[in-house]
Amino acid sequence: MEIVACFVKGAEQRREIESYLSICDVTEIDGLELDRERLLELIDRSYSAPSESSNRELGYLWVKFKRTYIEHFAEQHDLFMKSHSLQLKFDEIRRGGDWWEYENLAEIMPDGWKRNSKVETHTKHLLELDCRTDVREALKARPFCTCSFNLTAINYWETLPDRLSAALADSVRETRKLITNNRARIIEQLENIAKNGSDQAISKTVVSVSNLLTSDLVTREISPAELQLLKRAAAVVFASAIIRGDFEPTQLQADVREEVILYV
Repeated sequence: MEIVACFVKGAEQRREIESYLSICDVTEIDGLELDRERLLELIDRSYSAPSESSNRELGYLWVKFKRTYIEHFAEQHDLFMKSHSLQLKFDEIRRGGDWWEYENLAEIMPDGWKRNSKVETHTKHLLELDCRTDVREALKARPFCTCSFNLTAINYWETLPDRLSAALADSVRETRKLITNNRARIIEQLENIAKNGSDQAISKTVVSVSNLLTSDLVTREISPAELQLLKRAAAVVFASAIIRGDFEPTQLQADVREEVILYV
């Protein structure tokens, strides 16, 4: 009866520890990982040979492990999620030309064109900087924060601005490629807009957009007025291209078929 009582008494503690450890990040701290292994050994023993001493040792070790894990996670979390340097780099990227082109040129793409999955994922994570969660309090209930940070992705967080910059450059390059491959038709449509309109300002803008397309969109940023005309012309061209079967919407950008492997 004493064995059964010890088994029942330790049941709730075992469930708590097993649940926490099953989703707990692996760390690079040898002592902490040794304590994790010892906890699992004690849980196994509590099933095969339950005793009051095993329950007591398990309880002491669990308190020690959890306290150390929470402190380590919180320190690393705050190092990156409250990093002034990462925030400055992100702000600089959003002020840059590639960001402007990514946000604006995407609007002229045909139906089915998907935003670059890597850019969207990296941006989502960088927007989580300055995490306001009380991480130490949150870790008492679960081994992770409400944000995306985790201990197995330190390299990812360190290089996140560089990853975003590279993904933006790739996306802008692909977008420009699609536009320049269709520029003859787009310029033709722009000329039709100029013919059918009486506004001299529009005609002047049509000329500047046509010249910009001829230069492969690499010489300067596009003004808001140019962007609006480019959207109008490209919408007609891309709609016609899809109808003709010149390309499939799902084949417009190879990058979206790639799996985004974040934590490498």
